[in-house]
Parts: sequence; C-alpha cells; structure tokens
Amino acid sequence: MDRQEFSPLAPIDFGIDAEAPVGLRAKNKAEKLQRIRKAARALFVKRGYDDTTMRDIAKRADVGFGTLFTYASDKRDMLFLIFNDELDNVVADSFARAVKERLFSISSLPFSAVSMSFSHRSRNCRASCCAK
Repeated sequence: MDRQEFSPLAPIDFGIDAEAPVGLRAKNKAEKLQRIRKAARALFVKRGYDDTTMRDIAKRADVGFGTLFTYASDKRDMLFLIFNDELDNVVADSFARAVKERLFSISSLPFSAVSMSFSHRSRNCRASCCAK
C-alpha cells in the first residue's frame, strides 16, 4: 500500500473529518465502522486480545463476519485501528491543553514537529480504513 505523503505546509490531521458523510450509504458505513470499533474495544478490554475472535466482534457489532474484513484485514489490524484512535485522541487533547495552558505555541515548535501528521494514516497503516 502507498504511504500517505505530507508536505511541510499540510495541515495536521487528527483523524477528525471536517464534513459529515453526505449520502445514506456513507452514513451507514460510518455508523457500522463506529459499531465495530466500539464492539472490538469493549471485547478486547473485557476478554483480552487473545480470547477475542473476529466472530465475537462481528456478533457484538451486529454485522456480518465478512463485513469486518472491509474495515480491518485481521485482528491485529482491528487492534491498531482502535489503538490509533485512542492515540489520536490523546495527542489532540494534549496539544489543545498545552496550547490553552500556554506551555508552548505552535510557532515555537521545531519545523519537523509542525510538519508531522499525528494521524495513523501517516504511519504506513495497513488497515483498510487507510487504504485508498
């Protein structure tokens, strides 16, 4: 898969969509992905990674078993999908709090830090959520 390239002038992508899904199909797909993420996270926390199966996730998310593979190619990708969502939230919250508390300003960061993208899409993610 191709890595998402970014330029130094590209905005930082925290994984938050600027626009909501427009059509019914896109809305249903986004809702289904949210149910899958929620189900996978709950099962990984409750049972642990090893004791959770993709079938368990599909059943809890109320989707077909094959549908899961539209969003993640295997259980490992499912875990990374959830982990990267959490990481994106932590980074976004930390930066917002640091700017609010005036610990630093964006302009004071080194150039390389400003040009980084904290979205998992820039980390050569293999999950289907990042595939183009």
